[in-house]
Amino acid sequence: MGLAVYVVYRQKLKGLHGKTHAAIAIGLSLWLCANIVWAIYEIVLDIVPPVPSLADAFWLSAYGFFAYHLISVYKEYHEKFHKRILISSIIGSTLFLAYLILFTATVSVLTTERGIIMFSVVIAYPILNSILTVLAIVILTGFRKEQFWSISWIFESLAMLCIVLADSWFALVVLTGLVEQLWISALFLPVHYLVISAGLLWFIKFLILEDNKDSTRLAKQGSRSSSRQSSSSSSSSTPSTPIPSAHTTSSTGNRRRIIVVAAIELYFQFH
Repeated sequence: MGLAVYVVYRQKLKGLHGKTHAAIAIGLSLWLCANIVWAIYEIVLDIVPPVPSLADAFWLSAYGFFAYHLISVYKEYHEKFHKRILISSIIGSTLFLAYLILFTATVSVLTTERGIIMFSVVIAYPILNSILTVLAIVILTGFRKEQFWSISWIFESLAMLCIVLADSWFALVVLTGLVEQLWISALFLPVHYLVISAGLLWFIKFLILEDNKDSTRLAKQGSRSSSRQSSSSSSSSTPSTPIPSAHTTSSTGNRRRIIVVAAIELYFQFH
């Protein structure tokens, strides 16, 4: 979350990168709040968190910002993505979602209001996960041959897939009661944080490179302007040597001849 906040601080809300990374920062902040609430239930109160709880509200709200991130990238570069992969992802996610909903409905108690609320909250996760899955797969396959500026989006899309795998496996463990297999879901959650951190670090590197290019360009422009100013000032400060004209030269010669003639006349007068 700290890396996402730093990216937003550097990039602000300028362009697609600024808006999408702001959405990630908000989503990760909501996830942090959800984890804190969940930890309070388990560690401080030493009870099983109820369903639904305040943690579910934070988790489900974060999905909206993650989806905004992926949808914005898809809308901006939809021409680069293959429709065939989009359709295949939709079909696969829909089939898996239908299986989870049917399986959840068979093990849920839908005759009470409490049971209906629990069922709605439980199936909300796979529905939102399906949306993230479709968009993340399309972006991953579409950006695999692009320039290095898109690598951050590739890492972030891969992180969304890790979220989907962790949540989906957790849902299966809860529904089937295979608690000993919970380690797989626990493995994907830290991997998701590592992958999204790698994407944010890559984008920070991209920002630093752009800043270095801008500073180098400004330094070159400043050196050129200073050299021009120094050359112009040196040319203006150099004293100009007057070039004697023909009229000045001739008048000086006439004065010399007059002085010489007057000296000769005075010499003969005294002798």
